[in-house]
Amino acid sequence: LYSQRAKIALILIISPLLFFLCFYYGNWVHVDKIELMVANLEQDVTIVHISDVHLGPLYGRSFSENICNTVKELHPDLVAITGDLFEGNTKCEYDWIEPFDHLGIPVFFVMGNHDQDASENVREVISMSKMTYIENNSISYKGINFIGIDYNLRLKEVRQKLDDAKKITNGVNIVLE
Repeated sequence: LYSQRAKIALILIISPLLFFLCFYYGNWVHVDKIELMVANLEQDVTIVHISDVHLGPLYGRSFSENICNTVKELHPDLVAITGDLFEGNTKCEYDWIEPFDHLGIPVFFVMGNHDQDASENVREVISMSKMTYIENNSISYKGINFIGIDYNLRLKEVRQKLDDAKKITNGVNIVLE
């Protein structure tokens, strides 16, 4: 129906437009506010949950700064990053996450499937930061027990970790996976 030249011209016009839109919206930070009433919580706690950031050569430090600026506007007590902070199969760099170190609040981290692709490098970079890496253990903060479950655990192991979490009776339990 269309000539070969018309198809090529259409591709040459649409491709840059699609690239621009993907890049522009890829730097956009989406916020959903959810308020939960939790029994037995001694004080109000504001948690910012971050997931699937996929930091890498394309979305690096500037994207982290954008995220951290948004976090600061929300005035949270802590940040929980639940996986895919980094793009898989990419050598991670501390510079990409360094803005999180200036938030002045705890930042908890558990790995996702993309982080697992470069897990040793991810562990190294996280250890250089102020983030707390929660791997198959828990940490308590303001009456909440944050239980980090490794992405690579088998279903049987996940069930065991969840059963273990039920045994923690002091405070409120939140599972990060």
